[in-house]
Amino acid sequence: MANQKQSRVVGEHGLSGVILGPSDSSPDEVAIALADGREISVPPSQLTLRPEGGWFLHTGNEPDREIVLPVISEELDVQKRKRTTGKVRVEKESIAHDETVSMPLTRERADVRRVVINRPVSAVPAVRREGDTIILPIVEEVPVVEKRLMLKEEIHVTRRRTTEQHEETVTVRKEQAAVRRLDAEGKPQPVASSPEVLPPEERSLLDPTKPRPSVLGPRRKSGSGSRKSLLRRD
Repeated sequence: MANQKQSRVVGEHGLSGVILGPSDSSPDEVAIALADGREISVPPSQLTLRPEGGWFLHTGNEPDREIVLPVISEELDVQKRKRTTGKVRVEKESIAHDETVSMPLTRERADVRRVVINRPVSAVPAVRREGDTIILPIVEEVPVVEKRLMLKEEIHVTRRRTTEQHEETVTVRKEQAAVRRLDAEGKPQPVASSPEVLPPEERSLLDPTKPRPSVLGPRRKSGSGSRKSLLRRD
């Protein structure tokens, strides 16, 4: 309730609303959700902190007229120093285990087959290939009325390929790390859970550790044509 009171905005002509945070259209302006459903963006110079809490929006007598006010900001001087909060001891252990490896192995062999031809030829035939078979011609000279080349036979060599599944046991190693946290005296220290960090768009403008209050329902996205600025620059 205190954060909602501090983020509430009132103005002239019955204007009221809630500060949402930095404007998406301009990082130098503040987005305000009005009670009538509109969302406007104004410079911080038009907001004045009220003694009873909340902010007052200065719009002037003319809604479209821009009012320039001096801006006062507070600067935070933050310093840090190092201190020992704990220690971490890491122990490494090697574990050996057996794994079965399966891989295909290819083996080739040659089948030799003799084919009898006994056909006269005029020249020595060339070596030829038919598919996976290499054919080597064998010729000889035979006594005839005239000497001719006789294709005596052919040697057909066929290459055959077989695949066998081979298994072999291989030893591999892997490592595991055990992490132990110790305090400054070397004693074991329990691990504390990390605090939940809110996204920037959900943080409160006055207190970043708390969620942004939502009074008028879900905020509409910028760029859809619904966001309009109450005050425009000349």
